[in-house]
Amino acid sequence: DVLSADSTNIVCVTGTTAQTHVITNDGTHPVYGVGFAWSRTRLTVHAGDKVRWQFQAPPRTTGVGYRVLQTSSASSLQYDGVGFKSGAKAATGVFEHTFTTPGTYYYISGPVDTNQQINMRGSIVVQDLAGRNNEEPLELTQAGFEAEYDLDSGMADPTDSPTCPGTVANITGCTDDEPSANSSADGFPFRFWSCSTPRITSVSRNNGTVHDNITISGSGLGSDDCMNEVTIGGYTADCSLAPDDTDTLVCNANPHDADMADPMPIHTYHPISLCVDNRGCALTAITRLEDRSFVLLPNIDSVSPELGSLAGGTTVVITGNGFSSSTQVAIAGQACNIVTVSYTRIDCITTSAPQTRKRSTTQNVAGQVMLSQSNTQVACTSNCGFTYSSSATPTVTDVEPTVVSGAQTQ
Repeated sequence: DVLSADSTNIVCVTGTTAQTHVITNDGTHPVYGVGFAWSRTRLTVHAGDKVRWQFQAPPRTTGVGYRVLQTSSASSLQYDGVGFKSGAKAATGVFEHTFTTPGTYYYISGPVDTNQQINMRGSIVVQDLAGRNNEEPLELTQAGFEAEYDLDSGMADPTDSPTCPGTVANITGCTDDEPSANSSADGFPFRFWSCSTPRITSVSRNNGTVHDNITISGSGLGSDDCMNEVTIGGYTADCSLAPDDTDTLVCNANPHDADMADPMPIHTYHPISLCVDNRGCALTAITRLEDRSFVLLPNIDSVSPELGSLAGGTTVVITGNGFSSSTQVAIAGQACNIVTVSYTRIDCITTSAPQTRKRSTTQNVAGQVMLSQSNTQVACTSNCGFTYSSSATPTVTDVEPTVVSGAQTQ
């Protein structure tokens, strides 16, 4: 993709070499015919490739449905409990999974018929990324005309001149063979090489609030913070290199921009991605989607004011992240009626303080501001205390006059 161009320079970003492979249920079962076997029962791919299963029940059939469930072996008919799975059985559907680590992965469809007799099997063989090392010629066309390539111009190679220029050095410790020269290359060669491909090998935590550190380890990271761009579900994270460890980043989720457009959904798996300037984007060498993703949890950052009337009626402002219309608020066990709610702020009005026989009507009541969302308590990352206080309670001591008569009274 071309980012910028002028009369002498073009800046572009390479696309991925990963491929998408399609498997359908158009295979032929020896007894039941078309629609009851996978179209490719054994498929070989490379790390980073995506497999897409597409299925549709044959016409004039009833009760037929498909799933995609990883198993522990070729003979197993049970989901292994940790691998990829498509969800509920369905007559029509699409399921995708990206394979990031080499190995052989077995899967089944689950019983597709009402008699539970037909179980479609398959396997995916994932080869190391090094198998995709290759050299390709750079091709430039403009208005349908291809450029001439002057390899003997004597001009120096173009250089990057931003404040964070990145690196193109080979990754330390990588011993994979360099791509073979492409003898058919007519112009300037470009190498796709595993020794230029960063990797994510571990993620320390898979859920938390914006204040919880996420430690990401791997290889091929940039030597400066500005060179490493981490996204969580497409949202740019705040990251820095760990002290004395150039292979580790410490990150925090950043769920929204300044204008609050499209903030990060909570309680959802968001894949973690890394791109290194100017090596390119990393392969996340972690098998399970759940282990290479992060689930954002809501949190409370502040509560204001900290005192309110014993009789209720105090507007309390709660700030934080991840709030929604399903949020409920209680203060010292009493409901706080929500007036407005956004992703980062809730305004609610207190009801009166809880009453007990042992407590005087003028006695202070201290408690916590508690938020629940989808039946889960929201974490508080600061002081979330609130006190129903006599000092914050207005008191009426006298009314004059006590008798009203006539058309006007002062």
